[in-house]
Amino acid sequence: MRKLIILIIPIVLSCNTKSILKEYNYSEDFYLYFENTFNASLKDQGLKHLFVIPLSSCTPCVNASLNLFLEINREDVGIITVGLPDNSKTFQLVNKIYSLNKVWLDDKEELTKYRTNIGSPYYLSIKNGEIKQGLEIDESKIEQLKTIFKR
Repeated sequence: MRKLIILIIPIVLSCNTKSILKEYNYSEDFYLYFENTFNASLKDQGLKHLFVIPLSSCTPCVNASLNLFLEINREDVGIITVGLPDNSKTFQLVNKIYSLNKVWLDDKEELTKYRTNIGSPYYLSIKNGEIKQGLEIDESKIEQLKTIFKR
């Protein structure tokens, strides 16, 4: 019985993670945004995961997302910050992030000029340079999102 429970737990976690990610239907506009704003192709960055964090959105969501990015700190994970921090806690977190690799700064909020459907912290799953799925991040989804990085 104990072995059965141990086998079931990873399956349940795996299923829960897949269910929170949704198809992302704005890839073409997002690629255009990335190329025009950062003079680079998203497909050439070697990423499997990308966080897009509009810093002026929900402060608890922003800080939870920034903390998660700092906790993960892997080469295949990137982050785009959009705008400027509007409080001291976010400012401190952003300063820690700016020293890492795979960080892009959109301080002029160019993201708002494109149809990306991103207005709050967002996670994008990337496979072979192509955006596959996404998830709007709030505090309630952080623990589920962490399971993606434990695989």
